[in-house]
Order: sequence, then structure tokens, then C-alpha cells
Amino acid sequence: MPKTKDGFTVTNPNVVLSLSEGKDGLYISGIHRRRQPSENLLPSESELKFLWKLHLRNSIGRSKSITSEGIHPTSQIETSPDGSKILHLGWEKVRSLDIVVKATIRVKPDEPLIAMRISVDNLSIYSLAQIDFPVILGIGPLSDNPEEDKLIWPRMTGQLVPNPYENHIAYDAGYHYPSMTQAIQVTGVYGNRGGLYLAAHDPDCWAKRLKVYGSIDGTSLNFYLEDYPENIGSGGNDYDMHYDAVIGTFNGDWWEAAQLYRDWALKQRWCRPTTVLEDRNFSETMKETVLWLVLNRKPAVVEEEALAMKSYFGVKCSMQRRGTPLPRNISRRRRVSKTWSPISRKLVWR
Repeated sequence: MPKTKDGFTVTNPNVVLSLSEGKDGLYISGIHRRRQPSENLLPSESELKFLWKLHLRNSIGRSKSITSEGIHPTSQIETSPDGSKILHLGWEKVRSLDIVVKATIRVKPDEPLIAMRISVDNLSIYSLAQIDFPVILGIGPLSDNPEEDKLIWPRMTGQLVPNPYENHIAYDAGYHYPSMTQAIQVTGVYGNRGGLYLAAHDPDCWAKRLKVYGSIDGTSLNFYLEDYPENIGSGGNDYDMHYDAVIGTFNGDWWEAAQLYRDWALKQRWCRPTTVLEDRNFSETMKETVLWLVLNRKPAVVEEEALAMKSYFGVKCSMQRRGTPLPRNISRRRRVSKTWSPISRKLVWR
């Protein structure tokens, strides 16, 4: 992890990550595959140059954003007992506010990905409402013909977006992880010159968004990992990232990117070999349920159809009600609960 005259070069067996430091401060200027060091996966020069962005809010709700652009961090390189190399970065008194930002970039000799974390010590009067880190600007194109590039978009069951550069849109559409609309924490882009893997390896499923923006001129993409601190309603709240934001490269298409995510996911406690009957996280009702029903009509119709299916199959059923959001009014919520709860009980109880 040598320091160069222009910044830092962070390497592992697969990835070369370049961080440039100049009048614009420190930012990610290059990501290369180790086997093809001449192919920069960030070939587009972005006018924006920053590594993180903080979203602040004062006591009357007014917001302001600050970035690392133009601020030069302190730095220190550490070698840990397991052979990992860690680059520690620090930004003191950010924009004359009583805020200290610290970031780490870690590489392990036997891991194919580069891991990053951030923390914010906030002693200012502002509430820390949101953090964008890491910010990666100027991604792609990764083929001579941008039409051949694909964005891996973790929406619903997963989508591929051809030529994602052509429209200035955000590929998140308000979707948060974890949710039905975004069930995994990974995105990426690939083309003829290679693939870029961007993910949150978060075993505890903290709320976040993986946002990818098309540039205004339609030539590149910008990536933000958006995080939300706790206690955002009060000033002076801190933030400490509890998981690794990771960067990697791959040769191939979405399948190779999925294998990187799968290798990590299979090691997590929620993916261990077990059955529903053995898992203490499931209630007895869920364990005893043999048939799940997804019905989207009026209560009377749903009850008739659900009980008919229960009678036909002769097993305990549970129902997932979809299509009508619960009203905000508390009394109406209670009426909705009174309507559907008896139907659910009839399904489960014999």
C-alpha cells in the first residue's frame, strides 16, 4: 500500500485501487484489474472529486451537505498481525464545524476484495442525517461500444440495464435495502474490458441504499453507498459503519459478480445450513404452516376462497395480504386489523 506523490495505491491479488490527492483533496481516481493494469474501470474524468458526503440538518429542519472535496486528510498505514494492511484517513474540523471524519481502507493477502469503512464524530449543533460513502465517480464505459455494457441492478429479483450511461437517472428509484424491492446489497457494471463489483457486506442488514447515477452528459456512472445514522432527530449524533463496503473486479458477466456475493453470503449466520423447523427465528405458527396463500381481494371474497383451499388441502394455512397499504389513521388501522385477524385465525386453527 505505497504512498505516491499523488496519493495512494491500494492493491490485493485482484484489484488495484488508486486514490489521488491534489487541490481537490482525496478521491478514487482509478480501479484496475491486477491482470490488466492498463485498463482503468473509471476512464471518465468527473468534475466532482470527493470520497464522502455528509448530509446535515439543523434544529429547524434546514439541510446542508458537505463533502471531502478540497480537504486534505491525515494518513497512516498500519500492518495488522494477520497480514492485513490498513490505510487510516482522517479529516479534522470539517468545513470549520466540530466534525471529525475517519475512514479506513483494508486489504488482506487472501481476499479478492478491498474493504472500506467510515466513522463520524459529530460535536456540532447539526444532526447527521445521511452519509454517502464510498463515492466512486466516472465509472465506464467498459466497452468500445457502450451498448454492450450492462448495469447489475438489484431491483426485485435482479435486472440488467443495457447502456446505463445514456440517461441521467438514478438506478434506485427510492428502493432501500432490506426490502422486497431490494433484497441484496450488491451492484456492478461490466463490459468487454472487465467488471466492477460494488457491494455492502453487511451481515446485520442495516438500512441503506446502493445508488447509481447516470452522468448528465451520458458518458459515465457515479456510485454512492447511502447510509443512515441513528438518532437523526437530535444534533450531535455520531456514526460508525458496522460493516464493510467492498470494491472488486471480475472478468465475465453478472454470474461472476453473483459468485463474489454468494461466497460472502454463504458464510453468514442467516445462510447457514438449517431448516425452518430448526431455526429459532421462525414462530411456531410459521413452522406449522403448510400452505401460504397470497390473496388480494376484499375480505369476504378472500375468506371464502381461503377457507375453501384449507378444506380442500386439509392442512394449516397462513395468508399474506397484499395490495392495500394500512392507513395512517390509528382507528382505521385497528378496523383493518379486526377485519383480517379473524380470517387468519380461521386459517391456522382447526
